[in-house]
Amino acid sequence: MSDRPPYLVERNPGYFEYQLPISVKLVVDHHGRVPLLKNERDEWELPGGKLEVGESPEQGACREVAEELTYTDEHGKLGVFGYDEVPDLHMPAPYKATIARWRDLVRSSTLDVSP
Repeated sequence: MSDRPPYLVERNPGYFEYQLPISVKLVVDHHGRVPLLKNERDEWELPGGKLEVGESPEQGACREVAEELTYTDEHGKLGVFGYDEVPDLHMPAPYKATIARWRDLVRSSTLDVSP
């Protein structure tokens, strides 16, 4: 009988991951612009990644964004784009839709997105 939850898989001795990877992404508004990262398929995508065991979605998103946006961009894999540039970027449609919804929310409210 194992003490670990059934949704965890031991990948290497002592290293566990979720059986079904859980990924979190985040739209970061930086003065009306959105930072994006280029992935291995040469597509732009939102910062984020897999949750680590024991992390909440909020903790995972904060950790991933901190890791990815402090990345030294020596290979052209980090870009900051205006909302109006996003529709023309090579990136998954759901990410474009999420960014558009955030843009509309920011523009239609008094939501303070200043740092």
